[in-house]
Amino acid sequence: MGENGWNLTTTEDLPEDVAGDYLTPSATTHFGVPALIGRGLIPSDAPFGQDAQPVVVLSHKSYTIVGVMPARFT
Repeated sequence: MGENGWNLTTTEDLPEDVAGDYLTPSATTHFGVPALIGRGLIPSDAPFGQDAQPVVVLSHKSYTIVGVMPARFT
């Protein structure tokens, strides 16, 4: 299992630091905690020798995702 942390700052009303982690596909199995909704990472999300798939697993926070921007929004 591998992990690499990073931080970013989001801004709505006030700037807020948000911590993130890059995890290997075996991470959720390693921790032994199933996803509350959906699934955790799986090996096909990051096949050996290939670029990882653009997937994300969110932690349980007091935020509501209200939208996802289209691909053309960069």
